[in-house]
Amino acid sequence: YDDYFDVVTANHAALTLHGIPSEWLQRLAAEQGAANFMHVIFAADSPMRRSMARSWETLAYGNMNQFRAMSLRHRHTARFQVLFARLCALPDFFTYWSSTHHTHSDFTSRMRIHQYPHPIYGPLFYAVFAATSYSSQNHLHVTILLPLDDSTVATFNTIYSQRPGHVLHLSAWPQTAADDGEVA
Repeated sequence: YDDYFDVVTANHAALTLHGIPSEWLQRLAAEQGAANFMHVIFAADSPMRRSMARSWETLAYGNMNQFRAMSLRHRHTARFQVLFARLCALPDFFTYWSSTHHTHSDFTSRMRIHQYPHPIYGPLFYAVFAATSYSSQNHLHVTILLPLDDSTVATFNTIYSQRPGHVLHLSAWPQTAADDGEVA
């Protein structure tokens, strides 16, 4: 994903873990021009609301803090303003945005720990962090899920073995949009 949280690619294992049908993500990309991860989290029909179950709120706050930090340098752009208006129409988005405003959200850690009972795979315990490739315009971020116990290692291996290396491409990279939202 990029600084705006637009998903560039998604691997099969991550989609399966979070119960996100590739068709749902492709439809989102076609309808909105991009599959935005904040939309994936906050959409009323978001598969992550179900797969994360009781940990959805923690996921939403953690990603909101990260979104605030990563989008800070782009908030003046037309692209961000259009995206923000669209996201504000989603359930809970503006509430979470507003509630993180007075925290250290613009300087947040990019690593989170998730431990929860998954409705399909049972107890999961893993860290999520982002590795970043910096550019003068829009950075590229790769999310990494690191299992933190033997049971989660086994679950992740099982999911991955279903379609090893399969990646869903949702947008082209590198992007050529300049910071003012115009095409360079």
